[in-house]
Amino acid sequence: MTEDLISINPLLDMGFQLTMENAEGLLHNPKTHATIHVRRIGPRWSVDLEDLANAAQRTPNLNDHKVVRNMTTALAVITKGPKSIREKVIELHERMGHPNAEVMCNAIGGDNPTWTHSELQPHQIRRVLRDYPCLICLLAKRAKPPVGKAS
Repeated sequence: MTEDLISINPLLDMGFQLTMENAEGLLHNPKTHATIHVRRIGPRWSVDLEDLANAAQRTPNLNDHKVVRNMTTALAVITKGPKSIREKVIELHERMGHPNAEVMCNAIGGDNPTWTHSELQPHQIRRVLRDYPCLICLLAKRAKPPVGKAS
């Protein structure tokens, strides 16, 4: 089955409110009472296009949006909008197992890069990790309290 990716951002901008639970969620527009059911299928959040079409009929500005106009398949996957440089660096940092900035820079650049599709430059990685240090890394590096002797 093919999937069309849709961004959640335009739906939120049009007045929909998103509530999510473990395996399902709901996009609801309180003004128009339009509802779109969201369900988890593996790692993806999906919506039924019939729900989206019904919501489009109730929400005039949604029907004009290219997200709805171009859909022809039975399933659409909700994605977040374009990621910022900071989000890309932090995501890569987490996916690589929390390495330091130089290890990350060597992995994306140099003569034999191992992460070739990150779309990041070494100076971006250094700047983000300097300005937004990883909490997990900071906690792992802090001094551990001494363990007292058993009485």
